[in-house]
Amino acid sequence: MGNYFWFYSTVAQVFAALWAVTGMFAVFRLELLDRKIRDALVFLLNFILVRFGPASTELITGEIHRILENMKEHVIRKVKESDKKEWFEWNPELLANRAKEAQYVIERYDDCTEEELNRVREKMKKPNELEPGRDKELELTEKIINEYRARKNVYYSQCKHKNNLISFLTIATILDGLTTLTSLIILFYISLGSPLPFNIGVASLQPAVLVISGIAIILSAVFILQYCRG
Repeated sequence: MGNYFWFYSTVAQVFAALWAVTGMFAVFRLELLDRKIRDALVFLLNFILVRFGPASTELITGEIHRILENMKEHVIRKVKESDKKEWFEWNPELLANRAKEAQYVIERYDDCTEEELNRVREKMKKPNELEPGRDKELELTEKIINEYRARKNVYYSQCKHKNNLISFLTIATILDGLTTLTSLIILFYISLGSPLPFNIGVASLQPAVLVISGIAIILSAVFILQYCRG
């Protein structure tokens, strides 16, 4: 029994430490991802709400600003609830802290850009019917919508990455915890000199604990390598 005592004692200590190390990496990475997600959301909301700082004046010309303002006003007109209209006037930094309101603004703007893009493409199919110079405005509108989608994709890709990280972390944590808990329970019965419940042999559990331990180590290593870099 002495050999089994040291085996399960070592396993419990190793996986308790692995659990702590994985958690430390996870906390650091989640904090970093939260900052990236918030930055990406503010970047997107600045575009939707037409709030650009001095550094953007060279990229956001007067024509682009006009089209963005028109699109924003079009969305606001479609939002009949007066309290929700106000969300389009909030500061992006404030709106980024309100998940429900920010999501509503993005969804309504998304509906508007989808309709606008379909309208632009239909008109561009009939160039002979366009007024002089109208084709350039339509091309610019399509370019603006594509820029909006690019910003939205950055934001949602960061959110998806965080969700994947949490899912992977949950599995790794469960296996680490299961290995530690199983070893502690076995140690408890060994220390009492009592047999395990249901007449389970200590020796018969050893291969199962080794398999779970191996999987847990691999998952923890993959988690650290895949999600905690960069």
